[in-house]
Amino acid sequence: RGVIDYVAPTVDEHTRTGLARIVVDNSERAWKPGMFIQGRVAVERHPVDLMVPRSAILTVEGAPAVFVQTAEGFEPRPIQIGHSDSEYVQVVRGLEAGETYVAKNPISIKAEMGKGSFGGHNH
Repeated sequence: RGVIDYVAPTVDEHTRTGLARIVVDNSERAWKPGMFIQGRVAVERHPVDLMVPRSAILTVEGAPAVFVQTAEGFEPRPIQIGHSDSEYVQVVRGLEAGETYVAKNPISIKAEMGKGSFGGHNH
């Protein structure tokens, strides 16, 4: 962990990289002057109750949704989303903790439902 001390005012348009100086503990002398690192910067934190991978969300009838497992198969369920990062999205409403949902490639289930050959409800 470190603290950002300086951020350059521009980003290289070709590499999409920027320069920042981060103050870190170097008591073990692992970091050398001029070294390059790749990392993530947490700009703000939000406590959330339920997060799903971005890959689980698709648009159904113009609204975000996830495919939830039911007794008949899978069905799309509209959700209300909140905060997000590069990998996860907060679900504010529409999905409960512990429910089984499709985490990856829900579009394939949507396509199967469009063919009418998949269990669940066709909307």
